[in-house]
Amino acid sequence: DIYVGPWREKVEQPAPGAPGGDQKMQRRRVSVIKPLKNPLGPRQATNQETFRVVDLTSNGFTCECICKTAGVPFSNSFQNELLWVGYQVEDNVMRLIVSGECRFTESVFGMLKNTIARESVNGMKSAYDTFFRKIVQEAFGIIEPEPEEKTRGSSVTKAGMADSAINLVTTNPAVMVALLAT
Repeated sequence: DIYVGPWREKVEQPAPGAPGGDQKMQRRRVSVIKPLKNPLGPRQATNQETFRVVDLTSNGFTCECICKTAGVPFSNSFQNELLWVGYQVEDNVMRLIVSGECRFTESVFGMLKNTIARESVNGMKSAYDTFFRKIVQEAFGIIEPEPEEKTRGSSVTKAGMADSAINLVTTNPAVMVALLAT
């Protein structure tokens, strides 16, 4: 279940004491309901992502993304912070790098904190691999084999998103432009 909102312009004020005036920023909200497979936990989680364009040139872009999750234990205590960087490598080749980490906004007990961080990162890997495969399938009719999953279905193999991204970009680099333009 995915909702992709339109890009909207928002005026942001700098932090108190920071140099510079108001800046116009492009923002977009994306909501995703993700089924979960852990038999001891909830059946699904709702992710609310806010993308913010921080750099846009004729050769590439940089977007920051904050992803907040609802429906899982301690969801008020953490958020996933991602950075999407896309840039032109050659005339018909664009590279997209998505990196992310789990950041804690409130204190959580040490052992529990490690579990939350690990599962959050595994969830990002799984969600973005599924998201990427859906784009490939819908935009270009390319159906790639599903990655093998490890125990409990939360981690993708190394042959997951990274190899798929390389295959897609060499097949049709316009997919990244299509993703941002929709």
